Amino acid sequence: MADSAPSHTVTDVPPDFAEYAERLAEPELLDDAVIIDGATAVPVGGRRRGSYLSAADPRHALTIFAALSGRDGFPGLRIAWSPHPEAAHTVEWGDPAPDIPDTLIDQWTLSDLIHLDTVRGRFYGYRQEAIDTYLTAQAAAYAEMTDPAAIMASMTFIYDGQRPKILRAQVHGADGYALLPDEDDPEGIILFTSWQNGLTRWVSELTLIVGQTPPAGLPTLKDYLEEA
Repeated sequence: MADSAPSHTVTDVPPDFAEYAERLAEPELLDDAVIIDGATAVPVGGRRRGSYLSAADPRHALTIFAALSGRDGFPGLRIAWSPHPEAAHTVEWGDPAPDIPDTLIDQWTLSDLIHLDTVRGRFYGYRQEAIDTYLTAQAAAYAEMTDPAAIMASMTFIYDGQRPKILRAQVHGADGYALLPDEDDPEGIILFTSWQNGLTRWVSELTLIVGQTPPAGLPTLKDYLEEA
């Protein structure tokens, strides 16, 4: 660690600074933290291999990047631009964070989620006690995330608040699925040949989760249109 003075003062310490002080296995990293627009940028070092700050828009991302450029503890500084307008851009430094393996994107389990968060917590240099506390707090949410029945009951379409209708359908002469985002507009229906490689992945891109397997008793598109 450099012997320079901390990059923050008592008057400008944001709420997340205290949270980092509690979570980090090596809280002395905060001596070289940088406060930017009310958020704490924690350098890498020791157990902490990488980190990031979220940016509200491109201008904010460039401001963060400029503030951290050339500083010790912020190697490999880069901007990860989000392709989705509703998602934040991120300014990252250090090693890339562990991501969800492709094999788990469509069929994660409770143990997978716990393992991934444990790996990520260690990557960010958090104490094991802090990781365990987080996992305990997340237990109920993770149970719902891996329960298809609970997922289907709570699923909401993010653009207009409507619950999408999912139906069985013939797609290219084979069994498939249909997603109807707006039940009042059958013209907007989207067809998928595969639940896991099509429907689940597509809906996940909209930050929705539809479950690992199709729920039992899905009506067919033909029956739905005949009833409408």
